[in-house]
Amino acid sequence: MATPLTALILEDRASDMELMLHELRRGGFDVSSTRAENEDSFLAALDTNPEIILADFNLPQFDALRALQHLRNRKSDIPLIVVTGHLSDESAVECIKQGASDYLIKDRLARLPQAVGQALAERQLRQAVRAVELENEAAQLRMQAIFRNTRDAIFLADDGAQFLEANPTAELLTGRPLNELTSMALWDVALEPSSSSLRDIWAKFRTSGDLTCELEVARNDGTVRLTECEAIANIVQGTHLVVFRDITDKRKTEAALLHAQKLESLGVLAGGVAHDFNNLLVAVLGNADLALIDLPPESPAVDSVRQIKAAARRAADLARQMLALSGRGLFVVERLDLNFVVDEMTHLLKASIARGALLRYNLVGGLPHVKADATQIRQIIMNLVVNASDAIGNRSGIITVTTGAIRADRGYLNEMLLAPELPEGDYVYLEVSDNGTGMDSATLRKIFDPFFTTKFTGRGLGLAAVLGIIRSHGGAIKVYSELGKGTTFKVLLPVAESSDGQEVETPAAPAEWRGSGRVLIVDDDESVRTLATRLVERLGFTVTPAEDGLQAVALFRDLHQDLTVVLLDLTMPHLGGEDTFRELRRISTNVPVIVMSGYNESETTMRFAGKGLAGFIQKPFEYATLRSVIRHALERDDAPAQTLP
Repeated sequence: MATPLTALILEDRASDMELMLHELRRGGFDVSSTRAENEDSFLAALDTNPEIILADFNLPQFDALRALQHLRNRKSDIPLIVVTGHLSDESAVECIKQGASDYLIKDRLARLPQAVGQALAERQLRQAVRAVELENEAAQLRMQAIFRNTRDAIFLADDGAQFLEANPTAELLTGRPLNELTSMALWDVALEPSSSSLRDIWAKFRTSGDLTCELEVARNDGTVRLTECEAIANIVQGTHLVVFRDITDKRKTEAALLHAQKLESLGVLAGGVAHDFNNLLVAVLGNADLALIDLPPESPAVDSVRQIKAAARRAADLARQMLALSGRGLFVVERLDLNFVVDEMTHLLKASIARGALLRYNLVGGLPHVKADATQIRQIIMNLVVNASDAIGNRSGIITVTTGAIRADRGYLNEMLLAPELPEGDYVYLEVSDNGTGMDSATLRKIFDPFFTTKFTGRGLGLAAVLGIIRSHGGAIKVYSELGKGTTFKVLLPVAESSDGQEVETPAAPAEWRGSGRVLIVDDDESVRTLATRLVERLGFTVTPAEDGLQAVALFRDLHQDLTVVLLDLTMPHLGGEDTFRELRRISTNVPVIVMSGYNESETTMRFAGKGLAGFIQKPFEYATLRSVIRHALERDDAPAQTLP
C-alpha cells in the first residue's frame, strides 16, 4: 500500500516537478503536492503544513537558502531536500549547514524516494527526542517545585556528607541561609545522638544505602528541633538526598495526649480508691458519732473517740484530694470574687512561706465572678504559693500573686494544659510567679504527676490535685519556667454567667429533731448499709436495706406506699444509682430520694437536674449531716406530706 505524503515543491518548471512526483510514486508514495514558484506562494503553502519540501536551489526571485531561513524563523521542523540541476560542493555544504536534510541532482532522481523516506524518519526521531526532552523538562520543573515548596527540609550531599544544595524549608529549619548551608556538613547541622556518632551513621548509610533515624537539628538561634531524617543514596552518582521532617510539634502533641491519658487513668484509679476509702470512713465517722452519743460526757473514752473522728476527717480530706485528682471532688459551688479569696488568705500565705521569701500582690480590681468551690480554690492558691516558696528555698526571693481577666482565643487556649476542650471566651486568671531555681524541660514534664517531687520530703498529690481541681472547674493551666530564673503558673477559670445565683445551703437540723416512717437504704457496701441503718434508726425511722439497685427496685415496687424516704448510693454494680433512680421514679414520684456519693455534688446534682432529686449527702458523712439532709428533704415545699413529731 502506498504511503500518503503531502509535498510542497518549490520549482518554476512544471516538467521538473512531474519528474519528481513520478519518482516518488515509483518509490511507493501517494503524493498530494502543491507547487510554489516564488517567495509569496511558498509562504502561503507553508501554512498548509506539508510533510516534505522539495526545493530547487536557484529560482529567478527566490532560492532554497531563503526558504531554509523562513523555516528557521518559524521554528519549523519540516524537512527540506534541495533538488537542483547543478550544485557546487560549497553550495551543497552551505545548504546542509542551513538545515537542509539532503540534496540531489535532477538527472539522478532515482534516489529521491530514499532521501524523502530518510528525511521523514529523521523528523519523526527528532520529534520523539523532543517529546522526551519536554517530558524531562516538565519532570525537572515538577521536582524543582516539590524541592522548593515541600514542608520537609531537603539537602543534596556528597559522599562526605557535605551539603551541595538545600531548599527554602532547610533554611527555615536551620535558621541559616543557603550560602552558609552549602559550606556545612551533616554534623555541622545535627546534634550528635546518644546512641551513635553522626559519622558512623553516615558511614553505614554509604555502605547500606539506607538511613532512617531521629536527629536533633541545632538552629542558628540556639533552639533545637527534633526531626525524622531519611536519606536516599545516589540519586545522581555521588550525590545523595537527605530529608529532615520537623516532628517537634508532633511529639509535643503526642506527649500532651499521653500525659492527658496518664492523668485520666490516674484519675480513674484515684476516684475508685477514694470511693472505697470514703465507704470505710462512713463506718468510722458514723460509729464514732454513735459512740459519742452513747458515752457519758465524763467517760475517759470520749477524748479517744474525738481523736478518732479528727483522724477520720483528715483521712476524708485526703480522699477529697484524690477525688480532686480525678476531677470529681466535693463541690460547694458559689459565685466567687477571686480577689476576695486571695485577700483573705494573705496572713495564712505569709505564715506558710520561707523566711527569705517576700509576697507581692497585683490584684486587678473589678474582676468578674467565677463559679467555683472556695475551699478548692484556696487549695490551688496555697499549693502554688508553697511550691514557689520551695523553689526559692533558703535564699531571698519574691513570690508574686497576680489576678486579672482575659479573653482567650483558640490559639491562646491551645498553649495551655487541659484547654483544648474549652471554648473561646472570657476567663479570670490567677498567676503565681517566683524568681527561684526554675525547672528544666524534664522536670516540667513531670510536675503534675502524683507524688512527683524534686525534694526529699514527699509532697503527696500536690500539683496533681491542683490539676484535678482545675479540670473539674472547667479551667486550664500553663507553666512557664526557665532554669535559674524562676517559674510562673497561670490558671484560667471560666467567668460565671451573670444569671448564676448563689447556691442554696442545706439548713442545719436541730439536734433534737426526730422522724418516723420507713427508710429504704440502698448501698452495695455492707459497712455503709449497717452504719447508715444504725444512724437512721437512731433518728426514729424503721430501715429496709438493699444491697444493690436491682434489689432496691424490687423492694420499692412492694413498699413504696409505706416508704418515707430513700437513701440511694450513686455508684453500684449491676444497676447504678442513676438508673435505679429512674426505675424508682417510674414506679412512684411520691417518695423523696436522697443520693449518697463520694463524688462532687455539682456533677451529681447536674445529672439529676429536673428529675426531682430531694437531696445529696457527701460521703463520708456524719450523724449531724445525715439528720439535716433527711429533715430538709422531708420539709421541702414539694416533698410529700409526712407526719413529723
